[in-house]
Amino acid sequence: MMLRRFLWPFRTGLARRLTTINILALLPLLLLAALLTRELFKEYESNQARAALGMTVRAAEPEINLIRAARTLSETLAAIAPGVLRDEDSCRRIMDLAAASHPDFSLVGYIGEDGMMTCGSHGREYNFAGTDLLARMTQSGGAQTTLARVGPVSGVPVLSVPSAVMRPDGTPGGLIVVSVPQHVLHTDRIKSDDEPSEVPEGLLTFDSEGQLLTTSVVVPRALQLMPQGRELSELAQMGSVSFLDTDFTGTERSYAVVPLTSELFLLGIWNREAGSGLAALRVSPFLIFGLVLISCFTAATLAADRLVTRHVRSLASAMEAFASGSRQSYRSTLHDPPAEIAVLAEAYDLMTETIQREEAELEDLLREKEYLLREVHHRTGNSMQLIASILRMHIRETRDPVQKGVLDHLYGRVMILSTVHLGLYRTSGVSSLDMQRLFNDVISRVDLLHSRPERNRSVVAEIETLSLPPQQAVPMALMLSEVLPAFYSAYSDEEADPVVVHLSMTSDHNAVFAIDGPAGALPRLNGTDGTVPSQIGARLLRNFVRQLDGEMDLISLSPDRLRFEMKFTARAPQSSAEDEAAMGRIGA
Repeated sequence: MMLRRFLWPFRTGLARRLTTINILALLPLLLLAALLTRELFKEYESNQARAALGMTVRAAEPEINLIRAARTLSETLAAIAPGVLRDEDSCRRIMDLAAASHPDFSLVGYIGEDGMMTCGSHGREYNFAGTDLLARMTQSGGAQTTLARVGPVSGVPVLSVPSAVMRPDGTPGGLIVVSVPQHVLHTDRIKSDDEPSEVPEGLLTFDSEGQLLTTSVVVPRALQLMPQGRELSELAQMGSVSFLDTDFTGTERSYAVVPLTSELFLLGIWNREAGSGLAALRVSPFLIFGLVLISCFTAATLAADRLVTRHVRSLASAMEAFASGSRQSYRSTLHDPPAEIAVLAEAYDLMTETIQREEAELEDLLREKEYLLREVHHRTGNSMQLIASILRMHIRETRDPVQKGVLDHLYGRVMILSTVHLGLYRTSGVSSLDMQRLFNDVISRVDLLHSRPERNRSVVAEIETLSLPPQQAVPMALMLSEVLPAFYSAYSDEEADPVVVHLSMTSDHNAVFAIDGPAGALPRLNGTDGTVPSQIGARLLRNFVRQLDGEMDLISLSPDRLRFEMKFTARAPQSSAEDEAAMGRIGA
């Protein structure tokens, strides 16, 4: 949560726009800086390559001097050999003198055309005929330096430097061979604290065909240090070059190739730490570009947050609190805002004060309305009770049976209306009525009005839990108050089957309202018994069915049982204004 709050300003639209504008404004400078840094990097890389080559040459200076001395000695002896080869003693003496002047050489000798060395330093003789070493030296015409992993004479790895002997008539006359032991070529180097990078990880010599000749480390280690992406034969074609690559152990290293002769090449292998400055500079153009971008983004974001977004967040928090219903901390508290945002905050404070004042007025109006509604309901209930009392007095005073029956019906309807009004009064402000409770109240009122001690009858209410809007619930209750007395009046003294009131849903929106009772209630329900109350009741039933958009039917279940059934579509609860309008239509 804290990270989200911290990163929120960086994700605002204003910060992004300011950052974009700053980047676009500085983009030419950024590109120029990147190009200049790239050129600097190229120049530095070139200097670094030359430095790596120089370091390799300096590190291999003893080997280079020794190989060159061997080559010089070999070519010198090959030049004077035609004059001294006639005398074997003179030949051996010259070979001994040459070996004595260069104690690092293990062998200096002459190999005849038949492969037999009869003139060698220290009086050594050896038959090279048929050996791979002689074949390789002869194949190159005595010009290629050859590596022997096991010297035939010395028994140790040597580098053989041959030179062809030419007779006065220009025909080949054998080879002069100078052998340099490998352990002499690569003496141990001790790294100093002052110049830790002056000693390479390894120095390798190889020929133009990519054949490894000598190494400053053991051969298995040398094979591990070789670059993965390039063969030695490829490096021989590249001339003087330095590059970065990964060895076969997965370590990134610096490599430098130095041609010693046209056939002999030196490969210097350096630890990657020696080129760490080069690697750092390699990413510097992108690093500078990225740093400038980050600086622009940070500056724009902080500026946007300082000048705009923090004030907008404060206003947004106040608005959210006000919208959620809080009236305690809704006012904006801005510290040193810009003039434009200060005007916005002042307008917001004025708006909230106006809304609060209007809300207070509305609450007063609502309380007054509720009070008036309660007073209206109270007075309406009192008026209905007063009308019912007056009707009751007339019923007691009237002797005419016809007038008394009419007054009884009027009294019953007034009491039913009072019951329905009481149900509405209890649920004032509710958009739907509980039909189970309302029907039970109406049934109790009808049973109280029409029950007789001498008659045994009862009502079974099979009413599902159902809520209807007042514009349907009121007609339903009044319809029940008209139908149920008709079944009550049709009871004979001996009948005991109860009246069954049924209300249920048959599908998602379709409902069925039915009452089962004595078949004798049919004339009163359809208004054919000849009395005015029954005709008025039948007319009211049709009006109620029309208000409900339903279908009414009288079904004979048996000779003694009749069903009043009405099917209608249950509506969804409506708003209070619609309820009041619907109640007005029902009252009309």
